[in-house]
Amino acid sequence: MMADLNGIKTACSGLGVNKMYPLFAAMLTARPYDEIIERSKTGSFSSSSSPSSSKENKADQAVIRGYAKQFLGEIFAL
Repeated sequence: MMADLNGIKTACSGLGVNKMYPLFAAMLTARPYDEIIERSKTGSFSSSSSPSSSKENKADQAVIRGYAKQFLGEIFAL
């Protein structure tokens, strides 16, 4: 949740999700993995209430839908 890459890898390894940890983290947070990592760099973990946040949320949902279609088999495997 706090975009700790080493923590994500360690926790996922403990769950037997070694290679698919980016997908697993994205599924748990409902965020694209690259955004999780970007937020770790900026320290921005809370969602904003600015007018653009609605547009960003819709864009995030579109990205997640695309990933869900692309990685459907892996999602079921997890």
